[in-house]
Amino acid sequence: MKDYRERAGTRVAVAAQQDEKATGFDFKPIRDDFHKLLIAVGYKLEREWPAKYAQVGSAQMELLQLVRLAIVNYKTIAFVCSDINDGAVRDPLLCLSTPALNRTILEIIGSVLYLLEDLPRHTDLFF
Repeated sequence: MKDYRERAGTRVAVAAQQDEKATGFDFKPIRDDFHKLLIAVGYKLEREWPAKYAQVGSAQMELLQLVRLAIVNYKTIAFVCSDINDGAVRDPLLCLSTPALNRTILEIIGSVLYLLEDLPRHTDLFF
C-alpha cells in the first residue's frame, strides 16, 4: 500500500501533465461577431415582438431590460477579467466581483425562463 504522500505526489504529477496538454480557448476570432450577436438579440426583441403578445402590456420591456442587463454584465466581466494589454488599467482585485455578476446573469436566465413559460400570466406576477 502506497503512502499517502506518494499518492498525493502522483496526483500532482498527473495534474501537471494535464495542464501541459491543455490549450486555452482563443476567443479573439469570434469576439466581435459574438458581441454583434448579443446586440442583435436586443434589437430583434425590440423590433420584432410577436403579434400574439401585443396585448401583454409590459412583457416586451421586461424581457428587453433583462436581455440588455445580461449583455452589460457579460461585457463587464469580459472587460474586468481581460488579460489583453490594451492600455486600460485593470485592478486585478475587481475580478473578485465576477461571481456576483455571474449570479446576476443566472438570475436573469431564470427570470426569462419563468416569464416565457406563460408570458401573459407571469408578466403580471413578475413585478
